[in-house]
Amino acid sequence: MISALNELLIAIAYFVKGVRPDWHLLHCAAYEDRGGSTVLFGERKSGKSVFIARKATERALIYSDDLLLWSPRQLEFISLGISPRLRRPVLPDIVEALGRTAFLAGGFACYLASDALDLAPAGKRFRPDQVRKIGPDGRDRPVRFYNVLREIEQNRIS
Repeated sequence: MISALNELLIAIAYFVKGVRPDWHLLHCAAYEDRGGSTVLFGERKSGKSVFIARKATERALIYSDDLLLWSPRQLEFISLGISPRLRRPVLPDIVEALGRTAFLAGGFACYLASDALDLAPAGKRFRPDQVRKIGPDGRDRPVRFYNVLREIEQNRIS
């Protein structure tokens, strides 16, 4: 069932992108906490979802852990309202912080239940206060201003 849900959510993301050809679908994560809003880039399996899940345990507003829309015309990012998806097994500190009932579990992955976190609704727009990139070592570092558009282009799905 979770695999079917995952395919449906990806199809919805591509549908929204198709309806808005002036927007781009990006592979990245984003959140907002007391320090402002942050877009987080990183390679596949770099730890973006775990990073975002930990931010969820701190009650940050979660925009995305994997897919985000970008409007180059408005210079804004747009949430798709999709809850974070984690590979199983989920790290014990995240399970302990959120509780076992916070997860909709499948065979290889699980989604965080929407009532277990502060999830930005679909269509919520924001301009990030910072852009960061998570490396293979799991540490996030700032992306220099002059490299932000390059990161957007490198992480553009469509």
